Amino acid sequence: RMFDEQVQQFDAQLRASVGEAEARAVAATQESVAAARVAEREFEMAGMTRLVESIRGLDGATSLSEVLDALALAAGRETARAAVVVLKVDRIVGWRLSGFGTRDSQPKSIDMSVAEAGVIGQAAASTRAATTRDGQFDGPGFETLPADRIGLAMPVVVGGRVVAVLYGDAVTEDGRELPVPSPWPESLEVLARHAGKCLEALTVQKQGSAAGVAVAKRAGAAG
Repeated sequence: RMFDEQVQQFDAQLRASVGEAEARAVAATQESVAAARVAEREFEMAGMTRLVESIRGLDGATSLSEVLDALALAAGRETARAAVVVLKVDRIVGWRLSGFGTRDSQPKSIDMSVAEAGVIGQAAASTRAATTRDGQFDGPGFETLPADRIGLAMPVVVGGRVVAVLYGDAVTEDGRELPVPSPWPESLEVLARHAGKCLEALTVQKQGSAAGVAVAKRAGAAG
């Protein structure tokens, strides 16, 4: 009888220990999930804050060059490698680069035909976003891209015409990719589209100023 009581006592203690261990495991899991959610929320908020600041930077630009500079700066904060190039007739010419090593200091060394410019040329010719997964292009034309990575090219369109192209990928100098999840493709698309809107607004403003000057001159001549 004493043996049975000891067995029952041991069994009760075992069940209590198991229950406590399960409760601790559940609590630890809940804490980990909560911490992960907080970290994810902080990551999202930091990204949104950064994007809003970049939009404000574009809004504050007062010329084509300032808009393209602001676009390049913003894109460089969103992904590992970014390039802003301009379209001059049928040529692609570099404007600003970041993340491409020694090329960054000599962006204008990039000078190639649209046909030679890989996914950038595809975006320029189609006036639509293009990625290296869309076709036979394996990079921006002036730099290689690992086969397992994706490159995105976004045209900057003003009045239906492509004036520049924003290219980006997540390949770091050591060959690693940015942490996942990273919404850099969506961010680059937002930035390129907004840059186009800013340039359209500047164009309208410039045309309006020119028209006002012309009217003033005619009025002065008539007076």
